[in-house]
Amino acid sequence: MDQESSHSAFMENRVYDEIGIGDKASVTRIINLEDIELFSVISGDINPVYLDPEYASTDMFHHIISQGVLTAGLISAVLGNKTSRAWDDLFGSGSPVPRPGKPG
Repeated sequence: MDQESSHSAFMENRVYDEIGIGDKASVTRIINLEDIELFSVISGDINPVYLDPEYASTDMFHHIISQGVLTAGLISAVLGNKTSRAWDDLFGSGSPVPRPGKPG
């Protein structure tokens, strides 16, 4: 299965004109330790509260937590993949990221 086919198998997109007041969109994802570790590698965010169970047990949550930006990425997935609206379309220049990153 090519990459486009594998993505379309689980993504549904709606154009702006198809969205009405009261419509809802969601994404369900169980974040596991591997997700947190991979996000730490890719982002460079190696705070021990995300990676070290012993350290995290002394923090206010008493266990490993996921990065807030990882959660924000799921919100972005709903906005971009379920509603065809980009984060900036809805939140304007209030986006925490000045411009998208690009590979390379």
